[in-house]
Amino acid sequence: EVPVIYQTIQEAINAADEGDIIQVSNGTYYEHLTINKNGLKLIGENPNTTIIDGNHTGTVVKVSANNVTMTGFTIRNSGDPGQGIYLHHSSNTTVHNSICYNCSIGVKVHESKDNKIIENTIVNSSNSGIELAVKTSYTLISNNKITPIQPSGVGINVFNYADNNTINGNIIMY
Repeated sequence: EVPVIYQTIQEAINAADEGDIIQVSNGTYYEHLTINKNGLKLIGENPNTTIIDGNHTGTVVKVSANNVTMTGFTIRNSGDPGQGIYLHHSSNTTVHNSICYNCSIGVKVHESKDNKIIENTIVNSSNSGIELAVKTSYTLISNNKITPIQPSGVGINVFNYADNNTINGNIIMY
């Protein structure tokens, strides 16, 4: 549990075994997370008050493992370029009930398959709300609310060679 047992979320991830559940209490955590252990579940206490802040540098959360679940967070202030959440070489990962705020790209999925990006709110993305990059397949993008920072921003950007993905029930507002 963060911050009771571990002071930072990354410290808890580093100490975790595959399949562990990491409970994160309300608070603002100025961190850049790397999740590279399969089966971890990161659960924030409340998406409005459990905040991971990238301090306007780089990518805030990078997932390069399989079967990861992340729910109940605000991820904010990535760098430009940078993502709020970046799934890279990840399968069967779920990002659910979270808020991405003030990130260049809210959620980027790259060279990954069988992921779910569901019921999130993505606000103030300067580039894309959600991006499906090359070699991304069988990803479900469903019931998200996306508001890019400017009319030139893209709600959901699908690249060449991203195939067999399902996009439904999303609301994109400019």
